[in-house]
Amino acid sequence: MNCASVLCLAYFIPAAMGQQIDAEQKAKQILDTSGVKGGLVVHVGCGDGRLTAALRANDSFLVHGLDTDWVDIAKARVYLRARNLYGQVSVGKYDGRTLPYRDNLVNLIVADTLGNVPTQQALRVLTPLGVMIVGGKKTVKPWPKDIDDWPQYLNKADNNAVAKDSVAGPPRYLQWVDRPTWCRSHMAIPTVASLVSGNGRLFAIEDAAPPDNPFLPAAFRIVARDAFNGKELWTRSIAPWEAVTMYIKCQPVQQQRRMAVVGDMLYCTLQLEGPVAALDAATGEVLKVYENTSPTQEVAYDQGILFLNVGERFPTSAYNIVKLKGRPFVEGVDPNGPFHGAGFKAGYAPEIRDKANPVSTISAIDPTTGRELWAIRDIANYTAASFSVKGDYAVYQAANGLFCINPRTGERIWAEKKSIVNAVGHDSLTPGTTPNTVVITDDKVFAVESSRPKKIIANAKSTVFARSMADGRLLWQAPVQGNYESSCDICYVGGTLWVGGHNPTQYDVETGEVIKKIVQEMTGPMGHDRCYRNYITEKYFINSKTGGADFLELQTGKEFPNHWTRGGCGMGVLPANGLVYSTPFSCQCSMGAMFQGMNAYASQPGLKTPNQPITVRRSVRLEKGPAYEQIENRQSQTADWPAYRCDGSRGGIAKAEIGATLSARWETKLPTKPSALTSAAGKVFVSDIDTHTLYALDSNTGETKWTYTAEGRIDSPPTYYKGMVLFGSRDGWIYCLRASDGTLAWRFKDLPDRLIGAFGQLESAWPVSGSVLILNDTLYFAAGRSSYLDGGIFVYSLNPRSGELLKSRSCYGPFDESSGFPVGGHAGFKNDVLVTDGTNLYLRHRAFDLDLADAAAARHIVASG
Repeated sequence: MNCASVLCLAYFIPAAMGQQIDAEQKAKQILDTSGVKGGLVVHVGCGDGRLTAALRANDSFLVHGLDTDWVDIAKARVYLRARNLYGQVSVGKYDGRTLPYRDNLVNLIVADTLGNVPTQQALRVLTPLGVMIVGGKKTVKPWPKDIDDWPQYLNKADNNAVAKDSVAGPPRYLQWVDRPTWCRSHMAIPTVASLVSGNGRLFAIEDAAPPDNPFLPAAFRIVARDAFNGKELWTRSIAPWEAVTMYIKCQPVQQQRRMAVVGDMLYCTLQLEGPVAALDAATGEVLKVYENTSPTQEVAYDQGILFLNVGERFPTSAYNIVKLKGRPFVEGVDPNGPFHGAGFKAGYAPEIRDKANPVSTISAIDPTTGRELWAIRDIANYTAASFSVKGDYAVYQAANGLFCINPRTGERIWAEKKSIVNAVGHDSLTPGTTPNTVVITDDKVFAVESSRPKKIIANAKSTVFARSMADGRLLWQAPVQGNYESSCDICYVGGTLWVGGHNPTQYDVETGEVIKKIVQEMTGPMGHDRCYRNYITEKYFINSKTGGADFLELQTGKEFPNHWTRGGCGMGVLPANGLVYSTPFSCQCSMGAMFQGMNAYASQPGLKTPNQPITVRRSVRLEKGPAYEQIENRQSQTADWPAYRCDGSRGGIAKAEIGATLSARWETKLPTKPSALTSAAGKVFVSDIDTHTLYALDSNTGETKWTYTAEGRIDSPPTYYKGMVLFGSRDGWIYCLRASDGTLAWRFKDLPDRLIGAFGQLESAWPVSGSVLILNDTLYFAAGRSSYLDGGIFVYSLNPRSGELLKSRSCYGPFDESSGFPVGGHAGFKNDVLVTDGTNLYLRHRAFDLDLADAAAARHIVASG
């Protein structure tokens, strides 16, 4: 960071006035001055927590207070909990020198003074355009020149799906993770329909309905998140959207071109067949609905003009084409109903039937006034998403040819009139997911034309025609292949043309001669590429030969395959903001290793090889509390339930008899959502997950005996052992408390303090499950998320009484020794609650012996997914 490029302003609150105004007024003044309207706020030196609490102006803010004094932290927690704020506002301890956050994570830093924290350290954790207000001075971190946004469907309105981003690269670190965790299954509509990003925000059209039953009615909405930490800023319902019965591999391209971000404005449609609207991108407030623009099928923006495709949509109906494999899903139902009788027709949006010859309009709108500048009406069979505009030219394709117009007037410049055919999808049998690609540059247009073979194949064979932008003159043509169930990749990079298909191929744009082909070595374990268009960068071609997100260095052809993460059907992965975004998937391929959720990944600068080690600086920290070596040894009893699902096998079988007739003895309400329970020594132990708090309740009355607050979520119940309560937290620490009164005995951690965004809060890059394992007087646990992220998963054994580290190991990869590529299938793994059969330890399908060495897996209760 070049400090000379940082914008510094100042405002001052006189000391006398500062003593008079309350925390709410001061917070409002700080937020108004900063201009920050949501995201992650860090209050350094939080003291009693009053200002920290007030900085959460509304639900779009997540606030984290830092202090070096445990006494102040305790006071702040009491204050926040009394106001039911804890979780969305939380406080933690730091060392006074290093801010414990991932790079580019924090939107606003507030402090009277940074103390021993260097300014460069504060700038490191700020997002681009993030703000720091320290001692009355405002500092704004500039937007780096080497990262790019992605404000429209194919990046910009020229349809060139290439990010000018040299930072986004092969995923090696998790920046943030959010819901939805899973996509609907293959039988129904994709969970995420569109994804764009601008001005530090990420916008998605996504389904909020539970994916557990793929036939449930949908709940589509626009979701705005902070692009760098994943904090949800606002949501707005889209009703109605597409019918749930749309097959997952048949995502209509026109539905992906429904949003365009321009600064602090989002242009979008708020229903499937409705007008375009302008929303405040920061708040979601509807500022304007444009008259006479319904039904808008596509939204694009260039040089101060909104370009819309309005009218009948491109043929795209692919409803209810699930594969029965010989029998209905539910016996005794009407097989002619949705999903062959298994659906809920009354709750679905209506299915829209295709028109044989759809007619639509391309119109240009002044976004400020809503005035129509020009329109080309009665276009028959317009090719979906073909309209592209750049500078002085705009081009679109229809069934009767390719047309070039002036984007300011709509006047025709030239036309290549001919009959043009679009490929049809292998499953959909419509062209809605496979329309011809049209991309323009300053002086050329590259337009795909297809044909209708006798046998429909998943990767359509087509031709790309390169023409002069000035007069439409044909320069050259070449065969191209579509992606699996989707359109061709046509990408203009560095004065050359890159085309996707079986082997990404580079063409000379003047002659059409092949410059280079990249023949990938790792092409499995998936049997085919994913069903979406590929989005790439100026450095990497990103495709999905392995079934994941595979990065190919354009200059060298070097491969960085990542079979363990992928984008959802129809959507893919998005490179923007120096990160790579992946959406929830629905496949079972490589399930043991596949990382699920809505994710943002950061790369490793200077990554040379796929198996390059990721350095994680480890240093043992054992903090001793008042109860250290002051715990009476009390064995658990037969009637106890001392561990998650009773014992280390996680079998869930009680060792004592339970009566057949049950009745409620007591009920206790917790502030947010409870974990599962454990019980021993006359107490029931349960964590209130989102307030980071462990509760000990009297097992006879439900009365709260004590509570303990960690620095992150406690996702599952603790383990009771010989008078101790032991648990992990999403803050990355392991805790040991005295069971009788909740006093800290010790806490352990040897990984760095590095927080990321996780499901609307902060968590360590290496979280620990709450439920730890005790076996043979040894405490076992694992820290991390995926064996392919953040240096992998770290497995430990400790002395439960003293917290002494006995053994540890890291598990990164695995990678093939000869190629350096990740080992496909289920060789990698994800973190979870440890399980034991008494001989080995298991993290899902990965097995370790009691010395933490690799072991052969045996049957156990936790599945690998």
